[in-house]
Amino acid sequence: MLEINMFFHQMFWQQKQLPDTSEGLKIWTWQRMILMIDMIMDTAPEYNKSGLVGFPINVILNWPMATTAGFAAFLNDKVNRLFKDILNYWGKYLSSPESTYVLTDDPRSGWFGTDAMEAMPNFVKEFECDPKKPHYGYKSWDDFFVRKYRPGIRPVEAPDDDYVIANACESAPFKLAREVCKRDWFWIKNQQYSLGEHG
Repeated sequence: MLEINMFFHQMFWQQKQLPDTSEGLKIWTWQRMILMIDMIMDTAPEYNKSGLVGFPINVILNWPMATTAGFAAFLNDKVNRLFKDILNYWGKYLSSPESTYVLTDDPRSGWFGTDAMEAMPNFVKEFECDPKKPHYGYKSWDDFFVRKYRPGIRPVEAPDDDYVIANACESAPFKLAREVCKRDWFWIKNQQYSLGEHG
């Protein structure tokens, strides 16, 4: 536990050495980080045009995780178990009807507003929804987030063949790797991952 305590103090001190970017917000103490995480536990992500859309927790963790101490802290199984509990708790809220308050036509922050519809111009044609119903018929933010395509929009190649991998959303294969170890690192959208994080 002393090691985790040390990492959580150092990661905030080490942020001072990181170059400033427009992404995220520097939080200077672990206590403030906890308060900010607590604040989002009963909120749903509003639409916005930034690269961190949908995941305000990324804004909170972006800088601390980019430090040497943060990297070490988030490799710790105890830390990961705690964050798994936090994310599962938030997931329950995002799966609740209370989270639909962001599924509106507010021009800037609503998922059916002007900004969002400019980014998703064929939304109604491509996804199962009913614009005449409240929240387009979605029961929660999660229901909206994992929405289904209308039949025939994106057929899955070889759905019964376990050796065929279908990429999600607008993604495409980047690399094929063999004999990957549980703690080997890979990057997706400038974010570092390992298979061990999801085991």
